[in-house]
Amino acid sequence: MWKNTGILLFTIVLSLANLSISDDYNEKIYADSPKEPPFISSDSLWVDSVFNTFNNDEKIAQLLMVQAYSNKDQTHINYIERLITDYKIGGLIFMQGGPGRQVDLINNYQSLSQVPLLIAMDAEWSLSMRLDSTVYYTRQMLLGAIQDNDLIYEMGEEFARQLKRVGVHVNFAPVVDVNNNPENPVINDRSFGEDKFNVCIKSLNYMEGLQDNHILATAKHFPGHGDTDTDSHKSLPSIFHNRQRLDSLELYPFRYLIDKGISCVMVAHLFVPAIDSTENLPTTLSPKAVNGMLKKDLGFKGLVFTDALNMGGVTKYFKPGESDVKALIAGNDILLFPNDVELVISEVKKAIENGLISQEEIDEKCKKVLQAKYWAGLNEFEPISKDNLFEDLNNADARLLQQKLIENAITLVKDENNMIPLRRLDTLSIATIVFGTNQSSTFQTRLKYYAKTDDYIFNNDLIKYGKNELIEKLSSYDIVIAGIHGTSRYPSRDFGINQQTINFIDSLAKETNLILDVFANPYSLAKLKNINEIETLIVSYNDWTITNDLSAQLIFGGIGAKGRLPVSVGSVFEYGAGQDSEAIRLKYTSVPEEAGVDSDYLRLVDSVIDAGLKAGAFPGGQVAASRNGIVFYQRSFGYHTNDKEIAVKDFDIFDLASVTKVSGTLAALMKLHGEGVFELDDKLSDYVSLIDTTNKKDMKFRDILTHRAGLKSWIPFYKNTITDSERRKEVYSSVRTDTFSIQVADKMYMNLFYIDTIYKEICVSDLNPYGTYVYSDLGFYLFALLIEQETEMSLPDYLDKTFYSKLGAWTTGYHPLDRFSPEVVVPTEQDNIFRQQLLHGYVHDQGAAMLGGVSGNAGLFSSANDLLKVMQMYLNGGTYAGVDYLDYEIIDEFTKYQFNPVTNRRGLGFDKKHPTDTSKGIGSKSSSGLAFGHGGYTGTMVWVDPEYDFVYIFNSNRVCPSADNWKIIKLNIRTEIEEAFYQSFISYDKKNKSDKK
Repeated sequence: MWKNTGILLFTIVLSLANLSISDDYNEKIYADSPKEPPFISSDSLWVDSVFNTFNNDEKIAQLLMVQAYSNKDQTHINYIERLITDYKIGGLIFMQGGPGRQVDLINNYQSLSQVPLLIAMDAEWSLSMRLDSTVYYTRQMLLGAIQDNDLIYEMGEEFARQLKRVGVHVNFAPVVDVNNNPENPVINDRSFGEDKFNVCIKSLNYMEGLQDNHILATAKHFPGHGDTDTDSHKSLPSIFHNRQRLDSLELYPFRYLIDKGISCVMVAHLFVPAIDSTENLPTTLSPKAVNGMLKKDLGFKGLVFTDALNMGGVTKYFKPGESDVKALIAGNDILLFPNDVELVISEVKKAIENGLISQEEIDEKCKKVLQAKYWAGLNEFEPISKDNLFEDLNNADARLLQQKLIENAITLVKDENNMIPLRRLDTLSIATIVFGTNQSSTFQTRLKYYAKTDDYIFNNDLIKYGKNELIEKLSSYDIVIAGIHGTSRYPSRDFGINQQTINFIDSLAKETNLILDVFANPYSLAKLKNINEIETLIVSYNDWTITNDLSAQLIFGGIGAKGRLPVSVGSVFEYGAGQDSEAIRLKYTSVPEEAGVDSDYLRLVDSVIDAGLKAGAFPGGQVAASRNGIVFYQRSFGYHTNDKEIAVKDFDIFDLASVTKVSGTLAALMKLHGEGVFELDDKLSDYVSLIDTTNKKDMKFRDILTHRAGLKSWIPFYKNTITDSERRKEVYSSVRTDTFSIQVADKMYMNLFYIDTIYKEICVSDLNPYGTYVYSDLGFYLFALLIEQETEMSLPDYLDKTFYSKLGAWTTGYHPLDRFSPEVVVPTEQDNIFRQQLLHGYVHDQGAAMLGGVSGNAGLFSSANDLLKVMQMYLNGGTYAGVDYLDYEIIDEFTKYQFNPVTNRRGLGFDKKHPTDTSKGIGSKSSSGLAFGHGGYTGTMVWVDPEYDFVYIFNSNRVCPSADNWKIIKLNIRTEIEEAFYQSFISYDKKNKSDKK
């Protein structure tokens, strides 16, 4: 949006340079003719025709705006109905309630009103300030941190849409008070901050977003409520600054917005002697403040509203009726929360009779109200539809805006050693600790999606360990990430941060590399001790779930830092403090449309999963999917077993079966090929001497990887080791010894010398005709030997060191029980033939099990979340989070068709879509020819499509309790989900293209 040019650009430059505007410049701006509010030019014919139907009482009534609630009983409704029918009041301000109830009441009240009612809401942060069942937006202090002011305009547009949807015409926003008092009890985080230029530019964008969409915007609280230490709801605050100070600061945003055409101004209840020294006279009731300063000096021609006349700032010194009359005499056009409608009308008539205010003044105000009604479309009022009301108010655009505002505001206040985003995760041990809560926070949970963390809860662990031992434990980590939760927005409550927390953080900062995230008002930073000891400091402004989530993502580079402090913090941080950081990793969104996904289609994904559970296709599983680098779908479903005792969670670990090939073995092969260790048309026997004298000596890498080298599909090695379901004693033992050292399963150990027998069986196995496509595991047994030989490392160690640890794929690896408790490892088959036990933490594949759980064809375990990282690295062309893993050209070669795809659809190790028959393989009908992936026998799958920038992971344990359960295949569950994702992309892209047109 290029609306804000000229003066705005100039003021930004001045603000950034920390310069003050010259008196000459101020005089020049103040001398400019203000732009008229848009409603002033409304059709006078309708206005005059309606005005001419009023008697004098009804003209006064048009100036009254009464409070209405949609959460009160019939007595209240009857009261409002009587005010409308008996007195013909001009408007209502709707307060607490719900959107559906409010729409019903507005339709009812409008039907009773001779002239349509002007409906207002105090909706600074949109409907959520008053109504339930709506998207909750942030207070303005957070918005003040945003550097992209187009977002504020977008917010104004969205608020306008929502307000119109529930029948509202006036929003009592924006708050244009410059908050320069950290102890301010009433404005504070409702302000855009302490910098008048920032307040101006944010307020203008908010205003224009509203008014460009025919919602009357209101600048408040005139003449400026930002430097008070009293709440005007309770008493009358005093501001003792001189006129020069008021002109240069408090009044500046009002004058600026008046110049830009603001429709309404709300006058606050303040005692400001520099404007009017009459004792205990609030500005609301002061002719010098309203008629003199606002209308004459500033040239404002729009609607002037009082702040609520039931507030302590007025009622403490003035009686009902008296204050209302004085407010009209002062110059206000509309009385908000009039004390008693009948009394007010009577008292105003007396004031007219006594010459305190003229009938002409009342007429002028009344006509101005009617002009506003005409501009708002009330000359052609139509009842508001309730159809799809909840969906309209909570649609994807509304929810995405909430996320975008918070994401763009979170402020990386300081980062002395440029730690953010955290890099080289393989070199870091990370602890997290949270304050102000007795349970793990969303913040801690989201951090684990990026890296392995050990988590502490201060309230619990302080009791468990004591302060010194807890500090000692935390100081053993490379990094400690701390979050302050359970905060308050009120300065009088120390923002909810107690002294014990402050003292512990001070001690912690001296002993650790501390990243501190404060989920609170930025003024709270002044409460911290020795803040210079803290290496990295983040302000997240509130403790909402979505803010916890996004702030955690910022630390690891799921999003970048963009915000700047909208206020100064003592002498420690200046206004505008903060720095940017990069986005380098996968982002997680709660709004799929952000990733280019039509979320309506995700219901189909859910229904396919639910149908699979109901049909017994698997006890449980995980689905994760990303598009455009954004994880838009992540669901863990069902249970570990059919006993339904342990629900599947996102960090639970599944046996990947043949997905091991593409997430482990192929990664290693691509790496070695890129390093020149072998060429694709080399013979494998040149590197693995085991086969150099066998019928496999001429097999080439390319042919083995495309399953056309002639290898048998598989060999059931275990069958020769059991007789009548009894294990041969010379092969197996129930206890580990030097000889029986290969663990196959729980309390089952194989003779280490039998490994030679396994490889011998591979060497002497018969061949299929060369060039015939036969999917085979056997080559991957040999590839594991090659990798270990060339790297001089075990396959698990090589993969972990080279890929998984760096990627932050902390659940991915072999031998899960060496790293995790059984509670997070999902069981597979109840094997009654070979291992005679429920396989829990031991690889399902018999051959891989007989090699100690490590093979090139199977053996890896992982969560879907961590597989996303591996596959995203492939999709990125071999890079992730700034680390280069593989060459793009090599990934491209391995993932493309090698031969005629009708007869051989494989890439080099990767499965691909069959071009004419989607019943073959795992590529659905809408997948592209660039897509690649693999399935796993246990019910797993990975799929990557560069054309759609798409990654899809499916984990399940369909073999639990029996491998004879093929319902996942019969119901085509994995590819049905895949196709639903594709349809969501196609639908979104089609809609987006249409919207752009």
